[in-house]
Amino acid sequence: MSCAADGLGWAERIAGALESAGHRVTLGAWDVVPGTHRVSWLDGVTQRARRTIAVVSDGYLDSSAASAEWGSAWSPRVMDGERRLLVARVTDRSIPGLLGQLVPIDLVGRSPLAARALLLAAVRGEAGPVEAGARSYAVHRRSGGGRGGAESP
Repeated sequence: MSCAADGLGWAERIAGALESAGHRVTLGAWDVVPGTHRVSWLDGVTQRARRTIAVVSDGYLDSSAASAEWGSAWSPRVMDGERRLLVARVTDRSIPGLLGQLVPIDLVGRSPLAARALLLAAVRGEAGPVEAGARSYAVHRRSGGGRGGAESP
């Protein structure tokens, strides 16, 4: 998991939720010991990890080191449809650049239960649960002439 100092609380909650669901998690704040060569450690962990979760906070967006962390998880396998890098957005700011091209797990303003459900669904590769009161619409292309537009089912 990749995070900045201001996202550490979120990262620990995410790690706890994943571990309680049976996943093995590596988090620098928990696993790096004094004397560790951080770059080598990060490279090894990222290479062995099935997925890396970037916890995108304000500090993460402002960090020059963050791009090296999530960049090490960005691989050619992304092009093959393998989701090696997941983005957990914990800030209201938009995510710029390449990292912003990945659909995030949007945890901003979610209850702990809703955030956990979204996170676990994303790790399983499923769409997140629909919140109470949310409405779902399908967009269909009209055949023939006309002005186009959306029809609800």
